[in-house]
Amino acid sequence: MTLEQASFLAEIIAAIAVVASLIYLGIQVRNSRLQAKSDAIDLITKERSEFVKMMSQDYDLSLIVPKGLAATSKLPANEYYRFNNFIYYIFITLESGYRKWESNDLDDKLWQAWDEAILWWLLFPGVQTWWKHNIVPGYTASFKNYIDSIIKKIDEEGLTANKKQIEFMEEAGKLSIKKEEKSPPS
Repeated sequence: MTLEQASFLAEIIAAIAVVASLIYLGIQVRNSRLQAKSDAIDLITKERSEFVKMMSQDYDLSLIVPKGLAATSKLPANEYYRFNNFIYYIFITLESGYRKWESNDLDDKLWQAWDEAILWWLLFPGVQTWWKHNIVPGYTASFKNYIDSIIKKIDEEGLTANKKQIEFMEEAGKLSIKKEEKSPPS
């Protein structure tokens, strides 16, 4: 074998090695992307369950949130503070899901469920009032526009929370007020 033939053979082997490396790298990038999507789905699902967990483990919050959602009466400052922070936490989490969907890290089926959940929250008068008067910064412009577009749709189409849900929230608020009136001061 001549030096020229050996050089040619070495170039062919190097080219094959480069192609093989690129294929391997492409497979690894694809697998990493799929894993990131899977992790995002797990995280979003876990975050949604945290809302329920918080409500089930914090008795006072479970009395405050229904009153805040129904917005049938003005909450005392300490209760509004807790309601405000709870809703703020929810909307931070909702924005996280929105950004993951916007960057194609969530599949459309999960996003559809997430989108329905966002609409569900925004159907409550207390949440809409909170959003419209929210002075807490930190949301991206695209998320703000998205939420504003949902509220606009709710207003234009006359959508409301299920009447039974509002009645439940109002009743839960009344019951908590009665309980507070009966409880001796601590």
